[in-house]
Amino acid sequence: MVEDSLFIDIRTLKDESINKFLAVTKDNYTKKNPNWHCSGYILDCFDVNSDDRKDIITLLSTAIAGSPRGIYVFDWSTGDIIWKFKMGAFPYLHIINDINNDGKKEILLGTSGTGNNRQPINSTDDFHTYFIVLNNRGELILKHCFGDIGRGMLVFTISGNINQDTYKEIFVINNIEHSHLTKQKKTTFYLYDNEENKLDLKMSTEKSYIDFLLTDINQDEKDELFCVDRENEITVYDYNIKSKTFHLL
Repeated sequence: MVEDSLFIDIRTLKDESINKFLAVTKDNYTKKNPNWHCSGYILDCFDVNSDDRKDIITLLSTAIAGSPRGIYVFDWSTGDIIWKFKMGAFPYLHIINDINNDGKKEILLGTSGTGNNRQPINSTDDFHTYFIVLNNRGELILKHCFGDIGRGMLVFTISGNINQDTYKEIFVINNIEHSHLTKQKKTTFYLYDNEENKLDLKMSTEKSYIDFLLTDINQDEKDELFCVDRENEITVYDYNIKSKTFHLL
C-alpha cells in the first residue's frame, strides 16, 4: 500500500522484483473515506485469455469503505487488468476448480453479510449473503442470494467427494457468523448442482459453526462432513447415497 493505492509486487525466491504495478486506487465512492483499508489476496495463477501466459487472479476487498470489492485478473507482465467482477458484497471464501469438466477453471465465491456497505454493485450488497460462480472470462454463471436479510451470516464454500464417484462435490453453507446481528437463526447446507446450475438444500440446523471440513474418517471411500461449533464441539454428518440426505454419523 502506498498512500491511497494498492500495488502488486512480483518477486523471485531471491527477493528480486520481477514486476510491480498498480492494482487499484481510491475511486469516487471511497476517496472521501479515511478508513479505506483495502486488501488484496492472490487466489490463483492460470491463463484466462488463452495467450499462453499465466495471469494473476486476485480478490480485492475493503471493510467499511465498501469499494473496491471483487475478483480482479491482471496480466503479470504488463499489470493490465484483463477483467474484473466488482461486487457490493463482501467476498470471503472461495474455490477455484473446473466444476463442469470442460478444461477451464471456474471461480466460486461465498460472501459475508457485514452490513456496512449501502452501495449495491452488480446487484450485490453486504446486507445479504451470496454464492457466486464466475467463468474464466469473468462472466457470471450463478448468483444465489440467501434470503432477504443476510446481515450477520457467512457463506462457506468447500469441496469433497461424498458419494464414492470420481468427482468432487461443492458444498455451500450459509452459516450464522454473528447471532446478535442476524434475524436468521438457522445454518443451511446446500450442494451445488453444476448441471442444473442451482443449489439444492440438503439440511438445516439451529447450530452456529466456526469451521467445516470434508474428509474420509471411516475409510468408506467417501467424505464425511465435520462441523466445529463455538464451544469446540465437533459434529460429523454422513451422506446417504440412496436417500441423498445427511444424518449424524
